[in-house]
Amino acid sequence: MKCPIRILAPLVLFLAASIGAAASPSDLDRDRTPRKSAGRLTAPRAASPVALKAFNECAEFNSYLTDVVLETLIRHKYWWVVRPWFGPERETGGGDSPTDYTTTNVQEEGVDELDIVKTDGNYLYIAENDLFAVVQSWPAADSRLTASLDLSGAAYGLFLYRDLAVVISNFYDYPDGLVAPEMPWGGTRIELVDVTDRSAPTVVRTIEVEGYLAAARLIDGHIYAVISSYLDIPYAAWELIGRDDLGLPELDWDAREEERAAAASEARRILRPLVAGIIGRTGLEELVPLARDRTAANPDASFEPLVGCGDLYRPAETSEYSMLSVLHLDLDVPDPMTSRIDATGLLADGWTVYASTTNLYVTQSSMWWWWGWGDLEMTTAVHKFELDPSAGNPVRYAASGEVEGWLHSQFSMGEHDGHLRVATTEFDWWWGNTDDEEDPGSRITVLADDGQGALTTTGLLDGIAPGERIFACRFVGDKGYLVTFEQIDPLFTLDLSDPTAPAIVGELEVTGFSSYLHPVGEDYLLAVGMEADPEGVILGLAVSVFDVSDFANPTLARRYLVEGEEGVWSWSEALHDHH
Repeated sequence: MKCPIRILAPLVLFLAASIGAAASPSDLDRDRTPRKSAGRLTAPRAASPVALKAFNECAEFNSYLTDVVLETLIRHKYWWVVRPWFGPERETGGGDSPTDYTTTNVQEEGVDELDIVKTDGNYLYIAENDLFAVVQSWPAADSRLTASLDLSGAAYGLFLYRDLAVVISNFYDYPDGLVAPEMPWGGTRIELVDVTDRSAPTVVRTIEVEGYLAAARLIDGHIYAVISSYLDIPYAAWELIGRDDLGLPELDWDAREEERAAAASEARRILRPLVAGIIGRTGLEELVPLARDRTAANPDASFEPLVGCGDLYRPAETSEYSMLSVLHLDLDVPDPMTSRIDATGLLADGWTVYASTTNLYVTQSSMWWWWGWGDLEMTTAVHKFELDPSAGNPVRYAASGEVEGWLHSQFSMGEHDGHLRVATTEFDWWWGNTDDEEDPGSRITVLADDGQGALTTTGLLDGIAPGERIFACRFVGDKGYLVTFEQIDPLFTLDLSDPTAPAIVGELEVTGFSSYLHPVGEDYLLAVGMEADPEGVILGLAVSVFDVSDFANPTLARRYLVEGEEGVWSWSEALHDHH
């Protein structure tokens, strides 16, 4: 029986935005010479040893898990003030179909993303909060609600494929047939809704997985969902650090760092065999995420481990006890009710996901394997999974690499001609400090799969805008756009045509900052952000169009400020949600 441990460390979101700008680039009073080129690497630089390692047997998994649990106990006893809390844990549209209609705004063509609204031209399919609805939308004059379904959780969004709406939501209740302690954190629910009859949508398959959705993609009828699961440490292990008969060193609250390190070392010696025994006696179903797959043919399906030991990978660094699961479901079959669920598990955490049509990348910043002692090096591990539905394993771990700095969002990555471009800043979003007093700035790292498990660096552009961090990024073919910010908003244009020598070719400084960049044809770039006056006071939401036809000399073509009432600035979800 698992006992839930709910420990939520406070996350401080640091937004360093001292907004101020001059009226025009000619009025700028600080030296910012555009960097027009980057040094060429004489040879590919090997990535740091962050490659994932497969477990050959459950004994290896138990050994690794012993290390994870041991370090977690040590941290809570000797470094954390907070102590764990123990507790229960096809109708027609009534007319000709439209000749064209908009779809979800996505990062990569052919890679669909979750959205709260999808359409086939004749109907809108909506999943928001706890409701799924179908709305006839064509002809526009005949628009009406045709049907709705109550959802048992809060919807992340949905996909639409043929006559199936795939609604993904979270839930915090304990599903029928599952006692509370077995799924303390709630989970992710994937519901396949048959919308053949738009007036009577029906849930025909329900998949429930322990953990929360990090991201999902739909590619050629195949769903790939990345789910992050915060897993339980057995209750018996937590009891160890509270026992006074084991001889564990005790410390005063104001103990020096070297005293804490010495106490931790002695505690490891005492606790390791005890923790190993507890893990060895605990079944796999109590150590990995559980999943249940219910259909009309099997309505009483039970929860089972989502992955076996052979489906698990571990990072090189001992990480938090959590798991990223890449789940695959094939909808492009005659009967989607019978398609198998495949899953690959990574014993690590991370939430930034990017996918091309053939590969999926998951990144994990160094904060997830920093235990609270020693220096925090701001690096990011990048893990590549090949997507091949025709293979025996549709999601195959391929390679890993490491880059300096942390990512801003999924748009900080982009794949082109076999190379992954990654934009990072050596800036700690949580605490607002950098690795280096010299303000290292941002960088573009170009990675390539060497075919032997490593993503190696083929090109590097660093030292971009020292003292600033990335606010927006977009990779489009062999070009790139980058916005950094401290007091004004520089837009950089990047030449990425040579993967060994990425280079800045142009720069434009304007007031305010951009949060989202969107290419409009070859010559223009749409930007959504915030405008500010010369004194640094935010004025509100700004929509800008940059002319990038002369790539080395981008200009601001138009800007529209959405003005609010006096003293109140406007805002939009588009600042953080590109959908």
